[in-house]
Parts: sequence; C-alpha cells; structure tokens
Amino acid sequence: MGRAVQKTMLEKKIVGVVVGSNDPEAHQKSFQEGEQVAKLIDDFGEFEACLIEIGKGPWLLHYDDSKATFDKEKFGTIIRRRRVKPDSVLILTKGKVGETGELQEYFDKMGVPFSGSGVEDTRQTFNKSECNQIFKSEGLPTVGSYLINNSKLATEDLFDKIEKVFGFPCIVKPNRGAGSKGITKVETKKE
Repeated sequence: MGRAVQKTMLEKKIVGVVVGSNDPEAHQKSFQEGEQVAKLIDDFGEFEACLIEIGKGPWLLHYDDSKATFDKEKFGTIIRRRRVKPDSVLILTKGKVGETGELQEYFDKMGVPFSGSGVEDTRQTFNKSECNQIFKSEGLPTVGSYLINNSKLATEDLFDKIEKVFGFPCIVKPNRGAGSKGITKVETKKE
C-alpha cells in the first residue's frame, strides 16, 4: 500500500507558482500570496506545487520546506535528491518583473504553459500608449490621452494645449509603468 501511495505522489504534475518583484515590499507580498496559493494547490490533492521566487538575484525554487537555486537552462532544480521541474506555471509576480513580456517569453521558449496573457499581448498592454491605440482601432472606448515621449517636450505651450483639450484635473501615468506606481493627479497647470 505504501508503494502505491508513494508512486501516485511522484506521478502528480507540478505547478510552479511564480512569485516576486524588484520592489522589496511588493516582493514580500507576492511571496506570501504565492505560499497561500501553493498550499491550496497542495491541499486540493490533484497537483503538487512549488514556488519559483524571482526578482533581484538568482531565481529560487521552494519545495517541500526546502529551497535551491533554480536552473533556468534546465527549468528546474534538485531538492532532497529529487529533480523538481514544474509542468506549468501560475504567474503571481508584482510589478514590471511579470508585466513586460520577458517572463512570458522565457516560459514560451522553455515550452512551459503559463497563466495570463501571451508574450505579445503582455508587451502591448505594458505600453499604455500602444494599448490605447489598439483599443481605439478596434472601436473600443478609451479615455483621452497624450503621450509625452521626452521631458524636454513638457513645455508651457504643451501644458496650455493639454488644458484646452483635456482640462484639469488630469491623471499623469508613466507609459511603461507597472500597477499604479507613478500615477499622479494633477489639479492645475502649475502642478
């Protein structure tokens, strides 16, 4: 009986829960959320789960209360004399690390199914101006926007034009920012 149970455990597919951020606070939050998700996956019983921690520094794979450096070339690692290689990944990163399309491109290259949008869709939605243009071309409603490619272009004449076209208050957001970082509500032209 013990061998049958052990064999069944070894045949389960492994879901890699990808966590992390380049921002320390967001990294910690992502890690904690990932631990909760991995526990739910394990408790469900159909799959095994591991955490793949990414961000600044080497990637780490957490599995069975142990961790080891993740080998990106082999897409896995050895923990307790067992090769741990996720069959698919669930992306739960925070910030740019999972929003530029680079992470999705890596998983695509490795042939590993992943959650969320594909490489090109992720890249396009990361670029707010490009995404807005796609929405407009498809006839979808968008809020008015104006892209300033260079801070040298931010002149009084430009601010006058923005005031005439959009009025104040208005919202300023980095074109390639992640999440809500860098969003500012500008009440007047002077701001």
